[in-house]
Amino acid sequence: MNARDSAERARAQALLEDLSRLRKDAEVFEDVIGWRGNRVPITAVAGDIADPQDPGLKKAIARVKRTVRRSE
Repeated sequence: MNARDSAERARAQALLEDLSRLRKDAEVFEDVIGWRGNRVPITAVAGDIADPQDPGLKKAIARVKRTVRRSE
């Protein structure tokens, strides 16, 4: 998620928390994903991609690096 200022960051973080909560809800998972899915964890962070010092952006980049290294 790209949050460009502090007001957007709060809403983005709330959205990520809702996504995480819904992902863990067994009934929602079965209704939406069902037999087609699995419980692979979702990695999501809220960050400002315009600010290289943003901690959310740093987390996202680190996650991508780990994923790419594993797939090689």
